[in-house]
Amino acid sequence: MTQKLRWMEVKDKIVFKTHKKLCCPPHYIPHKIPDGKPIKNEPCHTHNKTWRRVHHNIFCKLLKCPNYKFMKKETEKITERKKRKKPQIKWPHPCRHTPARFIEALVLDIKSIPGLFMSDEANAKWHLKHVCPHCSKHRKSFRDIKEKGDMCMWEEMWKQGHYVDYPRNFGIKTWILYYLGIRSNLKRFHSLYEKLTKKKK
Repeated sequence: MTQKLRWMEVKDKIVFKTHKKLCCPPHYIPHKIPDGKPIKNEPCHTHNKTWRRVHHNIFCKLLKCPNYKFMKKETEKITERKKRKKPQIKWPHPCRHTPARFIEALVLDIKSIPGLFMSDEANAKWHLKHVCPHCSKHRKSFRDIKEKGDMCMWEEMWKQGHYVDYPRNFGIKTWILYYLGIRSNLKRFHSLYEKLTKKKK
C-alpha cells in the first residue's frame, strides 16, 4: 500500500536550486512511517521558520547527511540576506519602551506637576531647569517633530524664548501613548513650529 507523504511541500521550505542534484539521505520520518521504501529523492533544503530549522538540523545530523555543512552555510547566507533586506523600523520602536523607561517617565512627570499651576512662561522655565536636563534621548525622540530622535521640540522652542508662543500642550492621548511606548502624531504642531522657525531666520 502506498503511503501518503506528509510535510514534503511546506510553504517555508527552501530548496537550493543551484544544487538540485544534492538530496537528503534515504529516510522515512517525518514524511512517512518506517515501512516500505524510504524517501531518496528529497532535494537538499532548509526552512524559513526557526523552529522548523531546529528539527531539520537535528534530523540531518541523525541521518549523518553528507550535505550538512553545505546546508548550514547556505542557511546562514539566507539569514544574512534577510537581515539586509529587512526594513528598519521607524524609531522609536515600541519594544524599546522598557520598565526603566516607564519609571523614568513617571519620575519626570511628577517633577513637572508644579508647572501645571504656573503661567506658560514660568512653566517653560520650570521644565528647562528641573525636567529637560534629566530627559533621556529616548524620551526626547517621542517629542522630536523632525523625526531625527535628538531634540524635543518644546525644549528647542523654549530655549529660544518662545514661552507663550509654544505652550506645553501634549494632550491626554499623547501622554497615554508615550506610556504605552507608541509614538503619537505631531503633525498638529508642524505649522506653528515652521512659523516660529522662519521668524528666527
